[in-house]
Amino acid sequence: MILRLNDVCKRFTTGQDIITVLSNVNFAVNEGESVALVAPSGSGKSTLLQIAAILDKPTSGNVWIDGKNTNNLSDSEKSKLRANCLGFVYQFHNLLPDFTALENVMMPLLICGYTKREASTEAKELLGKMKLSHRINHKPNQLSGGEQQRVSIARAIINQPKIIFADEPTGNLDPSTAAKVFDLFMQYVSRYKCTLIMATHNIDLAIRLDRQVTIENGKIVSWK
Repeated sequence: MILRLNDVCKRFTTGQDIITVLSNVNFAVNEGESVALVAPSGSGKSTLLQIAAILDKPTSGNVWIDGKNTNNLSDSEKSKLRANCLGFVYQFHNLLPDFTALENVMMPLLICGYTKREASTEAKELLGKMKLSHRINHKPNQLSGGEQQRVSIARAIINQPKIIFADEPTGNLDPSTAAKVFDLFMQYVSRYKCTLIMATHNIDLAIRLDRQVTIENGKIVSWK
């Protein structure tokens, strides 16, 4: 079991009101499995993804990753776990605007202790496989939406993480580009035998994964 959530709740307080975003969420994912979190916008799937990736803290409940209860980890230990074991693909890329495509992809390796030369070599090779060799010295604003997302995917998989979290990875692309980016994404997930947790409202993409988890009003209502 690579990922397990036990009775995870997330609540926000706004003035005198308490807003429940997630309510007693329980699910587990096996190593190498791909799972789609399916729900319309505002249903809690992105919050759940953020908590599962230890980018946010639950109000209550536990998140276990690779046998570790992350509630018991210090901030530095969580940072190390994210750097070494987790990758994240955002809908809006979240690339560093002042850095080139190559530098963006190098970043996770540099954080893990690679030298600049080692990180550059690895990043150039991966961007080449992504058919982006001719764009490595371009900054994000000089790339198309599809190219930016391929750079984002390369950054997420460069350190061969055990788990990749993807939040609507093709939601900001036109259908043709989305299909190509998703196919490329899945090739690398399969090649590296990563576990994939993807939040999406696109049923056509969701059914291509091993399992589909449907979320409504912060609760899991279906698990296929």
